[in-house]
Amino acid sequence: MELLIILFTSYTVSAQQLNEIKGIVTSGTDNLPLAGVNVALKGAKGVTSSGFDGEFTINASSNDVLVFSFIGFKNQEVQVG
Repeated sequence: MELLIILFTSYTVSAQQLNEIKGIVTSGTDNLPLAGVNVALKGAKGVTSSGFDGEFTINASSNDVLVFSFIGFKNQEVQVG
């Protein structure tokens, strides 16, 4: 299984203490963007997927964990913090 590389930044959205997380998912072997990677909040209903250019956006709190999954790749969890 291959490794996903996730690059992301955080922007504050509202008084709800949610952050707008934006990032790009790329392959760990050739650094090419990966389209269609599922990006989910661990244990929650929030989910999105990366676009054709590997970019994604999801709202999360600083305590959330993002779970990245894609067929043929090992799932990866990243603490938002």
